[in-house]
Amino acid sequence: VIHTATHHCKYYQAMQEVFATNIDLGLRLLDCSNKNGIKCFVNMDSILSKEINLYSFTKNLFRESLVFLSNDLNVNIVNIKLDMMYGAFSGSHNFIQNMFEKLAKNETEINLTEGKQKRSFLYIKDIVTAIAMIIKNEHIINQKYNEFYLIHPVLNSVKDVMETLKEITQSSTKLNF
Repeated sequence: VIHTATHHCKYYQAMQEVFATNIDLGLRLLDCSNKNGIKCFVNMDSILSKEINLYSFTKNLFRESLVFLSNDLNVNIVNIKLDMMYGAFSGSHNFIQNMFEKLAKNETEINLTEGKQKRSFLYIKDIVTAIAMIIKNEHIINQKYNEFYLIHPVLNSVKDVMETLKEITQSSTKLNF
């Protein structure tokens, strides 16, 4: 089982939906996996600390639940911590997709942080390849709980990424850092 479902929300508009998706759904999938003889449960996690927002808080709670429950289950757990992803069909909640759409529309301005934070940007197809490798080698995963960081070795500042996106889209949008 590969658990990729997640719910992002700003300003706590949909608190119950975020908890239902990021914790309850995962626990139901884990329980179902355990009861049906599934050997490996892969969870897509976030590298964000729990203090950032409701999304990161619930993702951290679910990871802590996996660690706590892992020794009492018949399924081995693989927790993959990701940073920022991009690619086709990533949805407007995705930072890169959202910024790309705003720049392509030539919105007047986009308010941003200083953009100094460095992030690991991964292409969705590369993430899928990594998951396929884990599934192919699940027979060698013999610990109850396993955690891997899937990040790009080169970190880029958000400011550099935004300036690159602006150049690619040839946008006239003002970027307010």
